Amino acid sequence: MPRPPLLLDATTFELEQTARAMNCRKLKTKLSSGSFPRLASWIWCLPAVITFLAGRASVQSDPSDAGESIPGNQELSGRADARPQLNRGRTAGVRGESSPATVENFLTKSDPLVANRILAELLLDLNPSQARTLFESLLARNQHSKQPDARLRLLLTAWGRLDGPTAADTVAKLVPHRALRGAALESIMSGWVSRDPEGAKAHLAEVSDPRERSVLRRGLIRGLATVDPGAAMEFTTRSMGIDASVLGRLWGGFTLDEGVKEIASVQVELGTLQATRWAEGLPDGPAKAIAFKQVAEALVRGDPLEAARWIEAHAEEDHAVDAVRRVALELARRDPMEALHWANGLSDQSRNEALQEAVRHWTRNDPVTAGAYLTDMQSSSARDIAVGSFARELGSEDPELAAEWAGWIQDDTLRLDSLETVARTWLQSEPDRARQWLSASGLSVENQEQVIAEAEMLSSGSGPGIDGPDH
Repeated sequence: MPRPPLLLDATTFELEQTARAMNCRKLKTKLSSGSFPRLASWIWCLPAVITFLAGRASVQSDPSDAGESIPGNQELSGRADARPQLNRGRTAGVRGESSPATVENFLTKSDPLVANRILAELLLDLNPSQARTLFESLLARNQHSKQPDARLRLLLTAWGRLDGPTAADTVAKLVPHRALRGAALESIMSGWVSRDPEGAKAHLAEVSDPRERSVLRRGLIRGLATVDPGAAMEFTTRSMGIDASVLGRLWGGFTLDEGVKEIASVQVELGTLQATRWAEGLPDGPAKAIAFKQVAEALVRGDPLEAARWIEAHAEEDHAVDAVRRVALELARRDPMEALHWANGLSDQSRNEALQEAVRHWTRNDPVTAGAYLTDMQSSSARDIAVGSFARELGSEDPELAAEWAGWIQDDTLRLDSLETVARTWLQSEPDRARQWLSASGLSVENQEQVIAEAEMLSSGSGPGIDGPDH
């Protein structure tokens, strides 16, 4: 069988292959020494910082410090546990700036570290009066924003834990801007449900506005996920008569897909081990597939090799199909040949899915190099899968060349499917040339007529896309 047309000369290809091989080795060395960082957004980092500052401020100075003289250099050198006295002086200086934890002190402090320490102490011992005063003051600072800042979110979460009904009622009355009000209610609900889950759920059931129900549900699920991911998943998949097998069914604009993603994001923030164990422990079904994809997406952004190893262990399971695609796509973005090498190490259906995704991305970004690589692949079912993906992706740019590549596929069924896919695309852009090619393509008259009919249906907008969703 003749080889497909090369898209660049052999010398240029060899030079590019050598460079790519060197880059691949560098990438593997770099990735093998990396580690997956916890994916926490700044809004989730701030509470930890504030709590840390509050903890430091709560430590009382040792009374003996006041009368302790600074040892000389000889004394310092003879003490194994000695610490530079300069650090002690700086620590004492920071402690000396501490102020009583009052709302007035918080609002008047210009030093953000001191202000955050005071806010942390206030939130840890919040009372209804302070909550209302703090809210009104912080709301004034957020009045021109569509989203509450970090401090206001923290207050709203704490207020929700203290008194969810009052907090929600106050926000509903005092926040006119719809987007800001919704985000504020979401924070309140996340705190409320962590202290009083049944009360929070009852409040949600009484809300009739679809948009408000959507944000409250998101806050409720996220709040539950921080304390009991099992309860959060139970609520996500079963509450209010929702059938977990119907992904498209809405809860006031909030889908099962979005709910599981919220839970997954919380688990990812708690660390890699927590996230993977949670996903693996879910019962088989649509929710588990969503969880696997979400966790894989988070892992592959931080440490592609770790993500690849995790998915390899589950690659043949039905719920891991989307996760396999996601890992293959991210690896292809970093190094297409590394992605293909990983995909070829998988088996059966998972290998095919990974190959298609990797080649699809490579063809979009560098069809010349991708074509040269595929030309030198040994004949195999893997090459047929890769060439088919290449031809389908190339069809929108150069359908005639794509048809030549599709004809190079050895598997009869896959070759026919790829040729028909290219023809449908070609018929929409150049119907006359495409019909002329079809007549000499070797496809049966019946197949030609079917392809033409499908292309006309697609052109009229009455049919689905030929390649499905873009992963």
